[in-house]
Amino acid sequence: MRAAWSQFRRRDTVSEAAWAAFTRAALAGASTDELLGRAARGLLELGRADRAGIWLVRDREAETLTGAVVDALLSPVPPAWCRARLPSPALGMLLHSREPIVAESNQFAEASDLEALTGLRTVVWLPLRTAERLWGVAWVGYRDPAEPPKPQVLHPFVEQLVVVLSERAAKEELHRLQAAVAALGELVRMVFTGTSRTEVFARITQAVVAHTPAHWAALARLDGATLHLLSGHGPPEFSAPLHLPELLAAACRAWVNRTAVSARLPGRAVPQSAAESVTVLLVPVPLPWATPSLLLAGFEVESLEESARTYLLMLAQLVALAAHAEPVESMGADAAALHPAGERTEETVQAEGSAALAVQASRLEAELRSVLDSVHAGILLADRSGQIRYVNHRFVQLLGVDPLQQPELRHLDALAAAVQDRFRNPEEFAERWRQLRREREEVCVDELEMVRPTRKIIERCARPVLDRAGRCLGWLEVYRDLTQQRLIQTQLVQTEKMAALGQLVSGIAHELNNPLTSIMGYAQLLLSRRLHEDRIADAEKIYQEAERARRLVKSLLLFAREAKPEHRLVDLNEIVERTLALRSYELKVENIQVTLDLDPDLPRTLADAHQLQQVILNLVVNAEQALQMARGSGNIWIRTRRAPGNRIALEVADDGPGIPPALASRIFDPFFTTKPPGLGTGLGLSIAYGIVQEHGGEITVDSQPGQGATFVVQLPVVTVAEPSRRVESQASAECRVHPGRRILVVEDEPTVAQLIVDVLTEQGHQVEAVLDSREGLHRVSQQDYDLVICDLRMPRLDGRAFYEALVRSGSPARNRLFFITGDTLAPRTVEFLKTHQIPYLAKPFLVEELTLAVHRLLASSSATNAADQPGKTAAAPARKS
Repeated sequence: MRAAWSQFRRRDTVSEAAWAAFTRAALAGASTDELLGRAARGLLELGRADRAGIWLVRDREAETLTGAVVDALLSPVPPAWCRARLPSPALGMLLHSREPIVAESNQFAEASDLEALTGLRTVVWLPLRTAERLWGVAWVGYRDPAEPPKPQVLHPFVEQLVVVLSERAAKEELHRLQAAVAALGELVRMVFTGTSRTEVFARITQAVVAHTPAHWAALARLDGATLHLLSGHGPPEFSAPLHLPELLAAACRAWVNRTAVSARLPGRAVPQSAAESVTVLLVPVPLPWATPSLLLAGFEVESLEESARTYLLMLAQLVALAAHAEPVESMGADAAALHPAGERTEETVQAEGSAALAVQASRLEAELRSVLDSVHAGILLADRSGQIRYVNHRFVQLLGVDPLQQPELRHLDALAAAVQDRFRNPEEFAERWRQLRREREEVCVDELEMVRPTRKIIERCARPVLDRAGRCLGWLEVYRDLTQQRLIQTQLVQTEKMAALGQLVSGIAHELNNPLTSIMGYAQLLLSRRLHEDRIADAEKIYQEAERARRLVKSLLLFAREAKPEHRLVDLNEIVERTLALRSYELKVENIQVTLDLDPDLPRTLADAHQLQQVILNLVVNAEQALQMARGSGNIWIRTRRAPGNRIALEVADDGPGIPPALASRIFDPFFTTKPPGLGTGLGLSIAYGIVQEHGGEITVDSQPGQGATFVVQLPVVTVAEPSRRVESQASAECRVHPGRRILVVEDEPTVAQLIVDVLTEQGHQVEAVLDSREGLHRVSQQDYDLVICDLRMPRLDGRAFYEALVRSGSPARNRLFFITGDTLAPRTVEFLKTHQIPYLAKPFLVEELTLAVHRLLASSSATNAADQPGKTAAAPARKS
């Protein structure tokens, strides 16, 4: 799970937006089909796939999985793609696998029922499962034989999908159980308020169909070789199977053995059934007449869930209670015929009936308690005077008290007084409890914030228990723990804030990079000329401060960018210094002193610089927050060193309050935090743990209460051969090879445009500049240029539209285009540049970077022209900047 959160953090902005849309829809109560469509779209974007899908086992016994499939090119997809047949050996193997599988699609050639795989070469399969349940399978497919992403990249999205599905199923199960329990309560009330047994029997068969997966239910008596219907509920002709020999034999077994029996019938034997087979559950009912009677229910599944079986057993007891509660004579001639006269006296019948009624009532109470204790929500039931009649185990777990075991807490007012100090605003909590009982609203839902012994958010759903006349008999309250759900919502808000921050940083960086480019460029031009020593010193100060601002902007962009993981040789010391530059001001104003002890001989290693920066920043911020909460100031020590076993180590220590031993084992768990609301999400250390683990390293903590904490990150030293670099003299010589070329500059910032003109004019080129991109497009159509330097982000006609216009007109200038941009953060920008393989230079740039990039491009263009003309020697093409 920890590694999954590190992957979760690295999604690009597009897939993050898809995930945010999916989570918002889930929290808003969107349908399961809509959620699956959004999730499939997120997998498609995250995996950069051609097609993606999610198939769920909607019914645990169904042979067909259904779900959603999306395609990058085709919308909508054929409906057949959204279904998959479970009997397929290949799909069955995938569903029962506990690990992701990357496979060629021809491995599923025998699965002719998987039409969604048509045209795909490679498929990444990810089973959707928890320890308790198999949900289905998710997959992404690729038409081309390109290397698919590692399954670990898709894992976080899939795991969160399973969390949402599990929470939705749990909520639906809770609502179903609440409705089923309410129906049982209403039936008990009907039995004890004298409702006729005929009406009770009818309501019982209706409850079977309403609160279990049964398609029909019947109460029947077994008379010889025939089952006679007493009451039933279901579609027309649902009672037709009652005359089947298989069902009659099962009825006899159930009655003789006094136990519930299941019978399998062919689906064709049941009218209006589309299933291949039907399962009928037969429960014997001890009625006060001699003829055997049974409660039957028909299910279109192979095996029954235990909850459905238990519910039918309880309803069978209610049938017996209703029969014993009403004299046999009131049933009329049919019932009287079932009980031969003269065998027992009236007193005997009444005594037997009273004894049976007591036994059945006791058994029903035990079964009701069992059902309520299995509900994953706290339940409290009180009478109208406030005396507590029942609380289940979950209620005791949530509130930490058991009023049934403490006589002094058997009243609602006493219980409220005992637990109110555990909630925020205790008086308000107790008064709200009393107010609910006074007003006796139909249904009331509110949220409670528990602060002791641990912080929890609890939803309370309260309603009166009414009889048929609408009189209040008591009070029912259901408590549900929403803490995890609120944490997920908090993380969603934080994710959206980070996405918005990335967009804000992109805009700010673009606005800062333009003046920084001009300041640095002209400072370099001044330094290259013969000036008085005082003027040279002034120019050096201008250049140094501009370079400092450039580094800050670059560090901010590198941190905010949702970059694709890329392992290169990195200098850990450099990453530490760059990260601290982002927090130096905040640490200074918070009176926190940072001491660096960096090993100058620390070897470089293969790693992702962005991710390591994330680790260091999370550890520094964690130490900073600990010091702020303790005393508002303090010290942080950061040290790098060599470690045994060809490893390097990073230590981040503070002199804060430390970590209690009881919490030390949990600090890397997702969402675990000891900070107050608004100060932390509980993800910082979890993300750091996942990143370090992915790099093959380890992160540990050493802490004692009151003595601060020390986090140690160890990484393996992985080296690769570095590419050879051209020396500066070679680059300078290269810059003098191609003077006198015609160059057009299209840049809406006047100072930047003039800087480029001045720099390239000094190199001997003929340079023109225009501030309007439309004017630049007109000049390109009228004249021939060796190179066109264009800003990517401009008003009216931006760089993308400029390039597309050149492509549409077939202009040769489209192959001589060179972009400069301060917007290297936006995924749309990066995707455009990479897709079309257009060279670019990021602002703010140095004069040397500009001249070297321009002359390499001119050299590449000369080599191409020479190759097209026989008899001339082509120069080696320079690499793109």
